[in-house]
Amino acid sequence: VGVLQKGSVGLVICDEGHRLKNSENQTYQALDSLNTSRRVLISGTPIQNDLLEYFSLVHFVNSGILDA
Repeated sequence: VGVLQKGSVGLVICDEGHRLKNSENQTYQALDSLNTSRRVLISGTPIQNDLLEYFSLVHFVNSGILDA
C-alpha cells in the first residue's frame, strides 16, 4: 500500500467488499488512504448486521454522500 500511496490510482475494485464493513480495521484504512477518484465494491452479502456497516461501505465508495 505504501508504494500506491505515493501516487494516484485510477480505480480501486474490492472483491468481498463486505469485509470493509468496519472502518476501524486495517484493510479499510489502508484502502481508504489510496488517492483515487473511483472505488467499486463487489459483495454477495452487503449488509449482514446493521446500518453502521452499510454506512461504512457507502462512505468508502462515496465519502460524504451520507453525512448528516
